[in-house]
Amino acid sequence: MTTLILLLVGLAAANDPIEIKPTASSEHRLTATWLTDFPIDAEGNDYGSESLYTHRWRAGAVVGNPKVQLIHEWDLFTGQFLGQTWAVPGEADARRRHLTGLTAPGAFKPRKASVLANVPGAQIEAGLVTSHWGLGMLANNGEQDPWFGVSEFGDRIIRMRITTRPAADSPLSITAAYDRVVEDDMARWSDGQWVDQGVVALLYRDDLGRTLGVYGVGRHQQELEAQRDTKVGVLDVYGALPVRLGADQVLTLSAEMAGVRGKTNRATTYASPDSIAIRSAGATGLVSYRHEAHRIGAHLAAGWASGDGDPDDEVSHDFTFDRDFGVGMVLFDEYLGAIDAAAHHTLIDPQYSGRPPDGIDATVTEGAFRRATFLQPILEADPMAWLKIRVGGAISWATGPIGQRFYTYRAGGTPTNHHNQATAGYHLGSEVDWALDLGGNSLEINGRSLRFPTLVVTGGHAWLGEALQGPGPDRLDMYRLMLRTRM
Repeated sequence: MTTLILLLVGLAAANDPIEIKPTASSEHRLTATWLTDFPIDAEGNDYGSESLYTHRWRAGAVVGNPKVQLIHEWDLFTGQFLGQTWAVPGEADARRRHLTGLTAPGAFKPRKASVLANVPGAQIEAGLVTSHWGLGMLANNGEQDPWFGVSEFGDRIIRMRITTRPAADSPLSITAAYDRVVEDDMARWSDGQWVDQGVVALLYRDDLGRTLGVYGVGRHQQELEAQRDTKVGVLDVYGALPVRLGADQVLTLSAEMAGVRGKTNRATTYASPDSIAIRSAGATGLVSYRHEAHRIGAHLAAGWASGDGDPDDEVSHDFTFDRDFGVGMVLFDEYLGAIDAAAHHTLIDPQYSGRPPDGIDATVTEGAFRRATFLQPILEADPMAWLKIRVGGAISWATGPIGQRFYTYRAGGTPTNHHNQATAGYHLGSEVDWALDLGGNSLEINGRSLRFPTLVVTGGHAWLGEALQGPGPDRLDMYRLMLRTRM
């Protein structure tokens, strides 16, 4: 890789010397979160962390010129430094809510370390990068703020990419890439999960913002310790259509759809002990209206992820969105994510099972939206340069039977929730969310822009669907204060 980087630098600078123009970016994020406590299983365990305080410093630098750039970015001192750690047993949480300390393992994470070269007729990039496509349903770099809540992750890969255009001014770009995955929703290199994938993408985007893209991935994932593998093909189509309704009004229609086909023996079933087929699909759409003169907007987001009606047959239909794709801020991110982590610990506990089921690590979803459908309307207004207001709601239904994996198995396949109670119906729950952004505006002083810190105050109030109700509260309230400085 070092030789390749030096070659790219040489090609890009063959006719022009490198003019060093460093630029730097920095974001500090301090958050304080309060959440209603709730039971996570029928064994007497609760979520446990009613208040927690976290920090993250994201720092980056770009050195180079228009021909060649060296790009670096890190997440530093990331994690919880005050408050209660959560009481979910085990250490499977990628957000490290079981730890306190800003220098604990995982507090320092490289996000980007690459060279980007513009050579005649093409752009070439090699090194560690983050990956994003479309609305972020499958590939998400964790850099987009969700409507409510915060982004925590970002897909990280070592990539060799070449992008070209049929003509210099063409709105069509063609990309081919080879990836080695460092960390995403389904794999983590440090855990012995070895992922190679090839990517081909065609993207049309004109000067009016009209966009249509096709993204294809062939992925081979190996579980080195268990000697199991997964081979899938993914096809993702994304489009965006802005419509100008007047001088100050824009309506934008966006959609992303994806299908996954393949096979795996990472997890198997009694009906198919050698391998199972993967046949899953998902879709999301966003309708956005913005009136610039009145500084108001309205949005309607929706999504669907296929669910498996029979988890014991030879085909898996479960589809999972990227964990940084935001749906509300309580029901999936905190509640269902904690229940999944608790189920994982129960399934690997020797007192319940002599041997953990195959592919058990895949049950920890970090609160990702999965096997469900949602509808989320949002209203926003920014009446002043230093004030932005958002109010929204979300309602979700499962696309497969609602059940916790361990209790459902012990009940002979009857869908059974984390309270060890049989379930019926598909309503997961609904929530109301709101947010106030205070500050963040810029001030020009002697030709230089000074950006003020932003205080983000958010709240989420979730009402659980009947299938998730039981001992404990049926309503969860979550409040978060986030102080953010950006440079």
